Amino acid sequence: MDECTSILVERCPLCQTSTNSSRPFAVANGWRYVKCAGCSLVFLNPRPTPETLSAYYNEVYDYDPHIYRESVAHQKGWLLGLIEKFRKPLAGRLLEIGCSYGYFLDAARSGGWHVEGIELSDHAATFARKELGLSVIGRTVSDLTEERLVPYDAIVAWHVIEHLADPRKFLEDIAALVRPGGILALRTPNIGSAVARLAGGGWEWLSPPDHIYMFSAQTLSSLLRACGFEILFVETRRGNASNPLYEILRSRLALLLHPKVSQGELQMTPPRPRRFASQAWYRVARSVIEVASKPLDWLVFPSVARLGREAELIVVVRRV
Repeated sequence: MDECTSILVERCPLCQTSTNSSRPFAVANGWRYVKCAGCSLVFLNPRPTPETLSAYYNEVYDYDPHIYRESVAHQKGWLLGLIEKFRKPLAGRLLEIGCSYGYFLDAARSGGWHVEGIELSDHAATFARKELGLSVIGRTVSDLTEERLVPYDAIVAWHVIEHLADPRKFLEDIAALVRPGGILALRTPNIGSAVARLAGGGWEWLSPPDHIYMFSAQTLSSLLRACGFEILFVETRRGNASNPLYEILRSRLALLLHPKVSQGELQMTPPRPRRFASQAWYRVARSVIEVASKPLDWLVFPSVARLGREAELIVVVRRV
């Protein structure tokens, strides 16, 4: 194991239980997830160094702007409604952390919010500024807390917290940026979801090295309370996840094709590209599975969401 690529974690970042008692959870792309024996938080151990993450985001990580725009178009109504449900009076100053190409900020601006964004990708931030006319800076949350800016009425971070080496520090910095009574809204993969359990170590959102922490409703709520937030709303949805039946079949097939990795051979490799994803027969097979599973969408998956077992976790909190 290359010491330059990883850092051994000695205590759980949430409850400080020694990782000597952590239980193996899964191995994905040669990286090992463990489950804390004290609080059940799932995280990478060892975790990537800042240098490893920087190289990964600059050389490997990619997110299609068209896919991002389409997902925001489908979801912006309920996301804005969710924020405004807990923000009275409506609108105010809104900060999005990890705003990517800025499409959600653009939708919030159309809804009357005064918006700003943080985005570390130069390419995405430049697009948001030039193409959408948004105020987006390439800084960190810690940078903003040091500048002691006027506090925000609402802060959102969609699929950000699972990427961070220190989520507790991140939430403490947000607590310093949002005004008392202001809200924070988060979305993150739900490790307690039914699809995560059935898909096993091949689940699409077990994707190291970028997904360092995998939260359940319980572990994320505990961390938020410890950082000075009051829980207002917890829900699970399909969100940006794949069709569950397709994802279970795909992930189990992947584990069969790579048995050594699934059994715990640590190689710490970049994520493997989905070899057949661009081929016509693969797209047809996926469409057939999705159509065949429509009855499950109507009959079963609404109950899965009500039980808090859908793939994506949505939490809204208020600064105490």
